[in-house]
Order: sequence, then structure tokens, then C-alpha cells
Amino acid sequence: MIIDILKLFPDLPYSEALICFLSFVTVRAVLSFMTALLFGLLISPLVIRYLNKHKMGQVIKKMSTQKEHDLSTMHKTKIGTPTMGGIIIFLATLLPVMIFNSWNLPAVYILLLVMIGSFLLGLIDDMVKMKIKPGWGLTKKVKMLSQLTIAALAAFLVYNIPLNEYHHMSTTVPAIKHTYLFFGSALLYMIWIVFIIIGSTNAVNLTDGLDGLAIGVCITIQIGLIVLAYIVGRADWSEYLFLVHIPQGNEIFIFLSAMLGASIAFLWYNSHPAEIFMGDSGSLMLGAVMGTSAVLLRQELMFAIFCGLLIVETLSVLLQVSSFRFRGKRVFKMAPIHHHFERLSWPENKIVVRFWIVSFIFTIIGLGTLKIR
Repeated sequence: MIIDILKLFPDLPYSEALICFLSFVTVRAVLSFMTALLFGLLISPLVIRYLNKHKMGQVIKKMSTQKEHDLSTMHKTKIGTPTMGGIIIFLATLLPVMIFNSWNLPAVYILLLVMIGSFLLGLIDDMVKMKIKPGWGLTKKVKMLSQLTIAALAAFLVYNIPLNEYHHMSTTVPAIKHTYLFFGSALLYMIWIVFIIIGSTNAVNLTDGLDGLAIGVCITIQIGLIVLAYIVGRADWSEYLFLVHIPQGNEIFIFLSAMLGASIAFLWYNSHPAEIFMGDSGSLMLGAVMGTSAVLLRQELMFAIFCGLLIVETLSVLLQVSSFRFRGKRVFKMAPIHHHFERLSWPENKIVVRFWIVSFIFTIIGLGTLKIR
């Protein structure tokens, strides 16, 4: 947007030089990142004070089993800690996106739509969780229906506004050059998109259970997506690595750079002992935006590699529930799996840092497959 504004005032001193300078995508990405980081660090204390003043703090729901009750006792120090930290990530991302992204491209609108929609859904859930149904929030049916609506709308837009006409309704297969997974019908392709977005959204939500855990994992995934966005946004690099060239990848690169800066700013205050939690307003938004970015970049399968840790967390819940339902026995002491390690008396910081390391390794493995192609 800033370039469009400068073009309206050609007589301003250094206007032409500034337009030339800002035309470099890397310059706008760095400025977007720094703006989000600094703005996020600036508003975080204000948001924390406001939430504390209005008693918008963490509420732990009553547990049904003794093991769950013991865990809630372990987390009793977290009760009252301000939540809804997604507000920080949302505002710190939105500001640089408004300034540095180009507003005449579909990719930006789709990402904004998903970000705003999932943020509002999470915000409502957080409010209900604190003020109406302490610790519980919206019902599963309401949340899932809302997520389906957002994801379906995104899928419809992605299908009807192809970013690359030659690889419409397809995704890149990692590690194997000239290999793409093509979907035979519009309906099948849109179901795939909905699955990716909702899966990513709920995986981040499940992982958000310890100070700094979810946001740290999201940061490693965002870095991987940023690298992919820069590569596919360049015709020469994408051709060299046998990837689909997405011209609007440059704008996705800038958008994700803003979200990365906002996420790091939030981590500053979310690290142990956390001064604020992201809440569903943050976890649903981050997961939805990352999933949508992967779809827009035609890199859903690579994204799945980046999300290796999130997948493990999700599978631990599915395995636990299935085992208890059909066998009457639990596989883990508690699920998601980070709570299993808590039950093994691992310190919270050790669990978080080790999970970050594992997530970083998954991202490196994913990026490493680029050269194999």
C-alpha cells in the first residue's frame, strides 16, 4: 500500500527513490518483520495491563479424573494469567500488512479473510470461556461449524482465483522433481483445502498447553513457509528447484514475515513464566493462516513435514481417545503428549525447549528435500 500512496505524490522529495527502494520484496519483508516485532513489543504491556484490569485471566475447567485433577493442580499458578494474547499477534501482523503488502492481489485478501475470521472465532471462544462457561468455551459443534465456514470460503476463493493456471488444483510432492498431486475435481480439491486449514488450526490449538510451546513451534514452521514463499515467488529459483512458480508468493512472503515478527514479540511475554497466554484467538488464527499459506504456495505436503510435531501432538490425542474407547486403556499418562511428559515429572521449560528443537528439525528436514529434487 505504501508504494501506491507514494505514487500519488510524485512531487515529494525522494519519492521516486523510495518507490524504487520499496519495490524490492526483501526490503518490504524486512520492514514488515521489524514493524510487527517492534509494534508487538510496544503494545504487549498495554494489552496485558488491560486484560488484568478487566480480569480476563486463564480459567482452568474442572477435571473428571484424578490424573487430570492432578494436572490442573500443577497448573494452578497459571490461573488468572491474562489470556487472549492473540490480540497482540493479530494487531502486530495487521499493521505492517496494511502498510507493506500490495492490496490488489488475491493472495493478500484470502490470507486477511482467514486471519480475521479465525481470530474473531477464537476471541469469541475466549470470551465465552472466561465470562459465560468458565474453562469450557464454545461447544465443539459450534467451533467446528465456524471453522468449516471459514475454510470453505477460503477454498472457494483459492479455486476461483488460481495463482498459477498451469498447476491449478495441484500440490507439489516433496523430494521428487516434476511430480505433482493433481485433484480430478473442484469438489475434491476444495475438500483437500478445507482439510489442510482445519487440520492445521486444530493442531496448533491442541499444542497450546505450556508456556511458549505453541508459539515457539509456530515460529519454526513460519520460518519454513517464509523460505518457501520467497523461493516460489522467484521464477529463477523455483525453476532451478523444480517448484511451481507462484508470482504472488512475494506478497505471501511479506505477510508471513509480519506474522513472524508478531509471533516473536508475543513469545517475549509468553515465555516461562508466561505473562500472557495466546488463547484460542491466537492458536486458531496462527494455524489457519499457516495452513492457508501452504495451500496458496502449493506446498501442503511440505507443510505437513514442517508440522511434524503438531501431527504427533494431534495423533497422541486421537490414539489416546481411540484406545480408551475400544480397549478401556490409555496409551499415554495424559494427552496431548506434552502433558504425558509433565506426568513423567519433566520440567516445563525442558519439555518446551525440546519440543522446539524437534519442530526445528522437522522444518530443516522439509527444506532439505528441496535440494534432493
